Amino acid sequence: MAVRYWWRFFLCFLLLIGPAFSIDKTFHPNVILITLDTTRADRMGFLGSKRGLTPKLDEMARQGVAFTRAYSHVPLTTASHTTILTGTYPQFNHVNDFGVPLSARLPYVPDLLHQHGYRTGAFVGSLILDPLDGTAPGFDRGFDVYDAGFHLRRRGMDRYRSVERRAGEVVDHALGWLSQVPNGPFFLWVHFYDAHDPYDPPPPYIEQYASQPYDGEIAYTDACLGKLLDALRKHGLYDETLIAVMADHGESLGAHGENTHGVFLYDETLHVPLLIKLPLNRFAGKHVETRVGLVDVAPTILSAAGFTAPHEMQGESLLSMVNTSEATASKPSQGV
Repeated sequence: MAVRYWWRFFLCFLLLIGPAFSIDKTFHPNVILITLDTTRADRMGFLGSKRGLTPKLDEMARQGVAFTRAYSHVPLTTASHTTILTGTYPQFNHVNDFGVPLSARLPYVPDLLHQHGYRTGAFVGSLILDPLDGTAPGFDRGFDVYDAGFHLRRRGMDRYRSVERRAGEVVDHALGWLSQVPNGPFFLWVHFYDAHDPYDPPPPYIEQYASQPYDGEIAYTDACLGKLLDALRKHGLYDETLIAVMADHGESLGAHGENTHGVFLYDETLHVPLLIKLPLNRFAGKHVETRVGLVDVAPTILSAAGFTAPHEMQGESLLSMVNTSEATASKPSQGV
């Protein structure tokens, strides 16, 4: 990985001379988007859970900004990811079901950053987000590399060699790409599908969480995410990189008579974790209590990267919230 230590000194200088919310338009940090498929907010330690499933995310939360009341707009993977990456509502972008193409007229974060000179790579964990052989046509727009390559599962075939990829393999692919990225900013999207049903975490998580395999999938994903973050630190990329982590939607787990997701619109499937670590870990440890939506992610990423969001984006940048009276450094309320 290319090591760009001069960015740290440049950012430190900007922080010393600039006001709290100034974004220097000439500095464009690396951007990493991490989406956790089917992950409930109430499993996150940084949101109050006592289950101990997310030590790596909790550590990152101490260096970032946690939005405690973040909500998905639709409990479907492709539709929600469309909102995340375009900053538009499902009613506007019309990607409201599997296989609906992403219109070339929609603003799209990877495409916009690519136009500004970013190297762009996507590493997804499921056929659901495969633009060629899956249900996400058009999602590869603006990407130099879109690592999918899934295919329908035939009888007797391992689903981890056909329709899905475990988090550990997704991370390995992403790190392989990062090791070859030349100098200049990059945009990396990493998608983990493990918490989606059927819940089947690998050893030792399958044994440790035999009675709650959904929790085991989240614990396993957190450990894999930790491997990615540790590699960024090792190569001097973590501090100056903007990292945004969120779930596309949650999971009912039997609440309201729904076992999984996609039908009902309750907190179990709509309340999602949202965590943003800004370059140089600005506003570290903040918890924003204002209600926000995943539609706000794209304009926030662009603003934090030093760009103006296009007017077609319907969300709003969340940067202005992080230093208000509603953003606190206190611990979140206790959860389950």
